[in-house]
Amino acid sequence: MPLEVPLTLSQTELIELSGYRRAAEQIRWLTQAGIEFFIGRDGRPRVIRAALVHSISSPAKRTPQVRI
Repeated sequence: MPLEVPLTLSQTELIELSGYRRAAEQIRWLTQAGIEFFIGRDGRPRVIRAALVHSISSPAKRTPQVRI
């Protein structure tokens, strides 16, 4: 019997990934990291495992921005 892996990251995994517990901080971190997510009915971000693997294997091409 194959091991079933959940479709989305657990909150524990999301905390480990982002380093943040609060949803707003996780959302900000995910956005800055270029990782696609959606917001669940509880207001917390949800990351589909395949999106995370995709973002790691082919990072978005970003142009450097000058901060003044």
